[in-house]
Amino acid sequence: MLARISGAIAALLLCFLIPIYFNDLLQILVVKLGSGWVFSTIYLRLMVIIFLAVSLNFLFKAFEKTRKLKFWITFIIAILPGIGISFIAPIYEGDYGYVQNSQLPELSMASLQEATNNAFELNGEQQIVCFFTSTCPHCKALSRKLGMNIQGGQNIQVNAFFPGENEARESFINENNGTEFKSFTIDGELFVQNAGNTFPATYLIDKDGNTLNFWSGDHINFSTLDYFLDL
Repeated sequence: MLARISGAIAALLLCFLIPIYFNDLLQILVVKLGSGWVFSTIYLRLMVIIFLAVSLNFLFKAFEKTRKLKFWITFIIAILPGIGISFIAPIYEGDYGYVQNSQLPELSMASLQEATNNAFELNGEQQIVCFFTSTCPHCKALSRKLGMNIQGGQNIQVNAFFPGENEARESFINENNGTEFKSFTIDGELFVQNAGNTFPATYLIDKDGNTLNFWSGDHINFSTLDYFLDL
């Protein structure tokens, strides 16, 4: 009995460690192993359920009345609480599935190029254009994910625009995995003209600067990140 209870505790510990180190494990899977976001997140969440099922199975085997329960029954029992244990990285309805938005605002290309002395330029390929503020938590999260994408092999350029001071922009870029971005500081009026009032605002543009898709706020999900990786 002691061995089974010890096994149950060990499996339960692993069940809790996965969500605690969810982002670190994603770094390994997406960047080092190139597994992509959709596969990696589903895999980690499935591991939580499996380890919880293993833990319950060990626990049930320790008692005579529950010893005959099949593992698949234990697995079904573990599904709901197993998902719940992923509270640190919860599953949302919008986590998966690439969404093509129907309302596509256009960038003020000429004004942005003028404001950056043409450092922001069309390069004959698709590009990602983000509008971040230095204190926005969703901006920081997206910056880290796009940085991981670049480390994982994303080929398309990421351009990041900020309002305010260069110092705040540089601090944001260095602290949020954005050192591979082309980043620019522009005046607040031009920033709001392109970003609106919900941050981050993210554009996917074609080689001519036309908007292919647009996301406002925290709406770039795992499927979209994989889509960027494949471009």
